[in-house]
Amino acid sequence: MHTRTEKLQDNDVSFPSAGCHSSIKTFGFRTALVIEESENLRRSLVEHLKKRGWIVHGVRRLEQAIPVLRPIPYHLVLFGCEISGMTGVEFAKVIYESDKGQGVHLVALTGSRSRFSTEELVNCGAFVAEKSVWRRDLSSYLNSIENAEQVLERSALCRG
Repeated sequence: MHTRTEKLQDNDVSFPSAGCHSSIKTFGFRTALVIEESENLRRSLVEHLKKRGWIVHGVRRLEQAIPVLRPIPYHLVLFGCEISGMTGVEFAKVIYESDKGQGVHLVALTGSRSRFSTEELVNCGAFVAEKSVWRRDLSSYLNSIENAEQVLERSALCRG
C-alpha cells in the first residue's frame, strides 16, 4: 500500500496520511506509543494500556518516537514532558502540525502543571495528565475516547 507523506517545515519528519488509520480501525485494534524516560513508569503505563486491550510500544526519548511514528498508525501517543532533549511542547507541535496528527490522541504526562505550558499542550490537542495521579487521569481519558469510539461504531452499524 502506498501512502502519501509530507515533509514538515523545520524537521526531517514525514508521516503517513491519516487514511492509513482506517484499515487498522476496521479490525478494532487500538495502538499506543508510550514515550517515557523512567523505565519503571514506562513499564507501568504500557502494562496499564495492555490490560485495557491496547497494542502498546514503549520508547525512552521523544526523538526515538519520530521514526516509529512514520510506519505505525498509532491512535494514542502518551509522552513524558520531563524528558531531556526535545520538549513535550515541541513534540506535541510536531504531531499536531503533521498530517498524521489529525487522528492521534495525545496525552502529555507532567510532573507539575506549573513547570510546563499546559495551555500550549492543550492548544496542540494534548490531554494533560499529572504523573502523581497518572492512573486516574489516564483511565478517565481512555474511558472518554473508548466510549466515543463505541458510539461511532454503533452509529455506523445503524447506517450501514
